[in-house]
Amino acid sequence: MTYSNSAINSGRSSPELREAMVDGIVMRALGYAPNGKNGTPKIANEQSSREFANMGLLEMGAELAGVPNSHRMSRIRLYDELAQRSMLGSSDYPLLLSAAANKFLLAQYQYQAPSYRSFSAKKTFQDFKAHNFLRAGDFPILEQLSEGGEFRSGAISENREQVYALTYGKIVGLSRQMFVNDDLSAFADLTGMAGRRVADFENSIAWGVILSNTKGGPTLSDGGNLWNSTAVTTAGGHANLAGAATAVTVAAISAGRLAMRQQKSLDGIPLNVNPSIIVAGPAKQTEIETLLSTSLLATQISNINPFNGGGMTNLRPEIDAYITDNAWYLFADPALAPAFVWGYVSGFEGPRFAIDQPFRMDGLSLKVAEDFGFGGIDWRGSYRNAGA
Repeated sequence: MTYSNSAINSGRSSPELREAMVDGIVMRALGYAPNGKNGTPKIANEQSSREFANMGLLEMGAELAGVPNSHRMSRIRLYDELAQRSMLGSSDYPLLLSAAANKFLLAQYQYQAPSYRSFSAKKTFQDFKAHNFLRAGDFPILEQLSEGGEFRSGAISENREQVYALTYGKIVGLSRQMFVNDDLSAFADLTGMAGRRVADFENSIAWGVILSNTKGGPTLSDGGNLWNSTAVTTAGGHANLAGAATAVTVAAISAGRLAMRQQKSLDGIPLNVNPSIIVAGPAKQTEIETLLSTSLLATQISNINPFNGGGMTNLRPEIDAYITDNAWYLFADPALAPAFVWGYVSGFEGPRFAIDQPFRMDGLSLKVAEDFGFGGIDWRGSYRNAGA
């Protein structure tokens, strides 16, 4: 099929045309109109994108760039023409490819579920400077209005935990042959794979922090590791590490819950922190699943399991292979008492692609980058047992 620039560009701006082309690329790569579910990208205007679904990547670039007589050119010559225009800054072709790549990237990235997100709170970083995060109890307690009708001033704790975002990235090459051969599946697979890889990379960053300091976790501003067995009356003491390593049992979980329940704010007020997630490695998965599946319909009180949904604590399991030993953790709902936070720099939610035409490369280069931060901010929302 031959397309004319005037027919396709009629009534549409370059950004609108590029958006329709991007959706056309997505529709062609996946073979159907995606509905935004199960990791598939959303198509904003399916009808306007269908005219591009049968076009090749080079042909779309030619239409977008307004290359004259492009239908008479060989694919190799057409690629070189677009590459030359890109290097001179007179073509939107890299923008077209970047937008399509980002759609494949984000679809796969958003469909992933790294384990750290289940027990960490999402926050936004405004820039790359260290960000202060308040902990439970950092806000001063309220006081009764004085007889003179005056409110007393309070102070926010200065021992706030700091977390900052860093920029990560990698550049890979896209061969000239891939575009000349119109190998759209390879383009979609590569960019989609990057989305999965970034999610895995985030998980590795998070677990590097969690398992730091010989698995005592990050050092907080009070000088203590996030998990330690020292009494809270001692500087740096958190009293959230089991004194003896044990298997996952009702009694062991109960001891962890008790330790979390007894945590207090900086003002000495009980926080009533309750665990909702149990985290462990593959070595403990069957043990945890067996325990949590035990029925409440027991014939003896000693056989009742209050953690499988019938009691106040309904524990949800999260398993991650970064935990290579028998250790297991309890976490409170991160929306209520987060032990860890994660997030992106404002305006750059998740990973992003950019495509360029390097002078020394016979092809295009694809850069994936992300501004990501992860760190510990409070000990009171978590408990650790070294396991047995």
